[in-house]
Amino acid sequence: MKNITKIIPIHPVVAELLAGQSRQIEALQYECGCLRVSADALEERVDLTEQQLAAADARIRELEAALVLANLPAGSRDNVIQMVREAA
Repeated sequence: MKNITKIIPIHPVVAELLAGQSRQIEALQYECGCLRVSADALEERVDLTEQQLAAADARIRELEAALVLANLPAGSRDNVIQMVREAA
């Protein structure tokens, strides 16, 4: 701000207002940078949480299938196990 007052004569009150606005802009730019960092960190957490949820869903489906299998009569259970082995 000091440089502009040397080039263009500005009333001291106006110069102070401009300096104040300049400080506000700098503070807002800093805050935006901090918010970007926070948003990036949050996005990483969301991605990780989604991966963990997908893995948990897969485990739940496997456990549900195991429960269904466990409740089958022995002969049917053996048939299902054999089919799974053949498919693998």
